[in-house]
Amino acid sequence: MRVVNECRVDFKYRLTQDSPLVTRTNFSNLVSTEIIKDMLNVEKFVDKKCTYAFDILTYSIVITNTSNFTITNVFFKDKIPKGTVFIENSVKVDDIKKKCLRPDNGFYINKINYRSSVIIRFKVIVLPQCFTQQITNFSTIQQNHILNIEEEPVKLNIDSNIVSSEFQSKVFKQINICEIIRLKKDITKILKYEVNVKVLESKIVDSPINRTNQKNRSNMCNLVVIGSIEYKIHFLSGNKENNNVNIIRYQFGFSSYLMTPIGIAYIKNENIKVNVNYASANLINKNLIVTSTNLYMYFENNLNKNKKLNPL
Repeated sequence: MRVVNECRVDFKYRLTQDSPLVTRTNFSNLVSTEIIKDMLNVEKFVDKKCTYAFDILTYSIVITNTSNFTITNVFFKDKIPKGTVFIENSVKVDDIKKKCLRPDNGFYINKINYRSSVIIRFKVIVLPQCFTQQITNFSTIQQNHILNIEEEPVKLNIDSNIVSSEFQSKVFKQINICEIIRLKKDITKILKYEVNVKVLESKIVDSPINRTNQKNRSNMCNLVVIGSIEYKIHFLSGNKENNNVNIIRYQFGFSSYLMTPIGIAYIKNENIKVNVNYASANLINKNLIVTSTNLYMYFENNLNKNKKLNPL
């Protein structure tokens, strides 16, 4: 776009004292200024096109100054996509870590030299219960333009392109545990049983697999989950002196060892949940019960934007 301007001067004069008044108008030369429509160009990238629970996505935003002037006080803002949580202190500007900055709050970029670019990066963790198939995101920058020195600057927004990652639902783990219960009492019939499962501890462990993955710059790690299962069994005893309903409580432990995305390191133990998918208690003989428990491990999505996730 081009802005064209010229000046006009109106004046009056007399050739002699007695002559009539003459009115004239003179025009100046024309001056023009080329206006660049977008002085800044914003491009956004995401490092993965497919993702899953506890995966880490890295967003990169390239802001390029296409003008011949140095631009100052550019305000950057990015709404964290749904189904993810921002990893605290993961913002980098031109590979320099910027602590305490959050894209969703926004922050200023001091200056962008002419014909130069600034690269902003930040990371998010994908929540285990992401209810969308596409995780989409875009960034916005805001620039102040002074159109009139006597008025407030006009704020103009420039949006980046939209990037997306496809979320793939994956069951974290299903395990089956069998246990033999030996009793001194004679049992004639199992009436009912109750099963209670608890997660006691989870921990990322060091292993040759982990060290190999680190060399390969993999984002996977090994996680050990330790828990307990308690059976409360109501049964009828074959003892003539005590043929009433009896109750036995039997507790045993379990552990599961599996590979998981490194993002699991940001989650506390209370986020790991275990449900009983199927359970049975079968009477083999009068002193022997065999239990079978099928467990489904998953992660409860009680993370929110106000909860800070600090990087490793």
